[in-house]
Formats: sequence, structure tokens, C-alpha cells
Amino acid sequence: NSRAKKKKKISTPQDSFKGLATAFLNIMSRQANQGAPVLAEQQDVYEKLEKGKANNLVRRVKKKRGKQRLDIGHEPVDSTDPKKVQIERELKKIATRGVVRLFNTVREYQLQHLDELGKDAAPDLKEVRRKWERKPRKLLGELSKEEFVAMLQK
Repeated sequence: NSRAKKKKKISTPQDSFKGLATAFLNIMSRQANQGAPVLAEQQDVYEKLEKGKANNLVRRVKKKRGKQRLDIGHEPVDSTDPKKVQIERELKKIATRGVVRLFNTVREYQLQHLDELGKDAAPDLKEVRRKWERKPRKLLGELSKEEFVAMLQK
């Protein structure tokens, strides 16, 4: 090997005592306020901790208030009554169908505008169109608000 191995310096008890003595002398040579409590130099650390605790408390209170606002009017389902559970399931299915119907209508409207773009459409948009055109759909003209609502009600 071309590299020379470095020899480890073996520390003796005298060397470690010398480092301790130097650190102790540095600490003791500092000028300290006689009336100050022990570790008075670290008060800023304690202040930061207290400010952090106060900030966390404020954040928790804000989060709790936000959740309370969202829960206004919400009544949890009584899971002990099977009739109420069944009704909630049916309502959830109805809501899901409505959201799916809304998204399908929006998609259909967007695809209609993609037809208008024609050759200028981006390749990825054309791929989206091919993916969704598997199902038969009728071409739509410009939709008014009433026509759009009528599509949703189909």
C-alpha cells in the first residue's frame, strides 16, 4: 500500500484531565452576575419553549374551532338502530350516484369542446378522448345552464 497508516494517538489520563481542567477554567473565569440564578444565560431557551407551547395551544384551539364549524348540523348515525344504518347507506349511495353523474356530465361537456379543437388538441387530450369514447355518447352543442341541469336530471 502506498498510503501510510496513521497511528492512533493513545490518550492518557493526563490528557483527558488536561482537557477537563481547561474547560473548567474557561467556565470559572467568566464574569457572572452574583444575583443571577444558575444557568441564567439559558433563559432565552426557556422563553422559546414557552412561546412554542403558547403557539401550539393557539393552533390546537383554532383547529378545534374549525372542526366544530364543520360539524354544525351533523348528527352522528345511531349505530345501534339497524333501520337508521340502512337509511344512511341508501343516502350515501344516492349521493355517490349524483356525484358520478355530475362528473360524467362535466367530462362529456369537456369532450365536446375537445371535438371543436380538432387537430390542434394536445396528444394526451386525444388519448383521454379515445379512452372515454368507448361508451356511446351524443355530441352536444353549446350548453346553456338549463340544458346542463337537464343532462344531470337524466
